Amino acid sequence: MNAGGWAMTAHPSICPSTGRLVTFSYTMRIGVLDPKEISFPPMYTEIRFMEFDPRGKSESPVVSRTVKLPGYAFLHDFALTENHYVIFINPVTVDTGRYLSGKAPAAGSVKWVEGKPTRLVMIPRDPDAATDLKSFTLPASFVFHHAGAYAEGEDLVVDAVHYPSMPAVGKASNPEQGLD
Repeated sequence: MNAGGWAMTAHPSICPSTGRLVTFSYTMRIGVLDPKEISFPPMYTEIRFMEFDPRGKSESPVVSRTVKLPGYAFLHDFALTENHYVIFINPVTVDTGRYLSGKAPAAGSVKWVEGKPTRLVMIPRDPDAATDLKSFTLPASFVFHHAGAYAEGEDLVVDAVHYPSMPAVGKASNPEQGLD
């Protein structure tokens, strides 16, 4: 959130077709991108995808793409296809006051929003392509880790771990939640 800089994914990927290390970082910004999608608090997520060539001598990415999405996106992992970065935007929000005041850690400030759907967003990997994002609304679930993704004709197949709601962690965990 403007005060904290950029967070980095916990799980970069190696693209099987290019051999590149693919990763992303993201930050929260205060403001509204689309008046039809006002969130509370009013914020948007800026995501920077980067692809590094392990054979290259440069520390700079050979591909970089930045997108802005309305609302709060709690991102930890992503899936990768030949042509797209795939992220899931879980139905969560963040208690910015508790986080910024130091009363709760970042993960402890994330709260489940009952009744809100999950969104899957496909972002083109080609930096010269128009930023035509494909977005799909899914039933509410919490998607945190991905095993892989690929296109099958017009279909997208994503292997991911999902929960019916956000699992609690630590002292607040619910024994009925169970982890698979």
